[in-house]
Amino acid sequence: MSSLRRCTGHRVHRGTSSSGSSRVIHRRAPFLLVAALMLLVAFTAPIAHAAEPVLHLDTAEAVSFSEIEVSGTAEVQGGEAIFIVAQALADEEGEPVEFEVIQEIPEGTTATVPVNGIIHRLHPDTTYFIRLKSETVTEKQTLSAKPYLSVTTPPEPPALPQITDEEVTSVGANSATLNARITPERAEATYQFEWLTTQAFAAEGWSSPTVERSGVVGTLPADSEQHAVSFQLQGLVPGVQYVWRASAENVVGTAVGATASVGTYRPSEVTPFIAACPNQSFRVGLAGRLPDCRAYEQVTPSNKGG
Repeated sequence: MSSLRRCTGHRVHRGTSSSGSSRVIHRRAPFLLVAALMLLVAFTAPIAHAAEPVLHLDTAEAVSFSEIEVSGTAEVQGGEAIFIVAQALADEEGEPVEFEVIQEIPEGTTATVPVNGIIHRLHPDTTYFIRLKSETVTEKQTLSAKPYLSVTTPPEPPALPQITDEEVTSVGANSATLNARITPERAEATYQFEWLTTQAFAAEGWSSPTVERSGVVGTLPADSEQHAVSFQLQGLVPGVQYVWRASAENVVGTAVGATASVGTYRPSEVTPFIAACPNQSFRVGLAGRLPDCRAYEQVTPSNKGG
């Protein structure tokens, strides 16, 4: 019986303890709920109540043929971190053709923040419409007010002419045609040719007093196009090797092309009575040495017997 009392007493004791704990939890529950709500409000209130930033674009100015500098302000009233983006549009209603992130405003900032930056990679001599845009990590966006500022980039400045594709055609015993392609690079340019024997070039290079020059052969317009130019070189010595090059000059300076070579034929290698050939315009290069006014050799018969 005493064992039963102890056991019963033990059960009653445990039951009483459990009931007491339950009453404590029930008394604390309202306080825990209030604390949880306060934390929720503390974390959400700054974002929920932050006003959208107000963007003012004050100036936009071309600083080079491919860059526009912008400046303005952003009125910020707390909330998320904000990225200020400068955008260049082809027209006021179009999509941006280029942009730059010019400033990051930290989370929680409440101030009027000056913003400044440069939009790169623009085209020369082109009109753009500039605006500011704000973005946040939650993809909230704000644009500066219209009308957007319009800016025209200046033309690209001139550069040294470019000379390429040097080649020789119509080689004879005493003459050859020198050819090249020249790009004036946005400024009017004149061009000429110069040459001397390979022997003299090996001794003194282009500083040799024996260098001969054509003088100005022609003038090219102020554009960025490649122009094919040529010069008929006369009075060469038969059977002699020469070097030559083209040069071009504009307001920036003088550019010289690569040094190329040409060798004249000996008299015995030139077909007699060349001027009498009716197809002489086709007899260029090695074809000029073919007999009987031929311009090429047909090595495969048209009728193969099959």
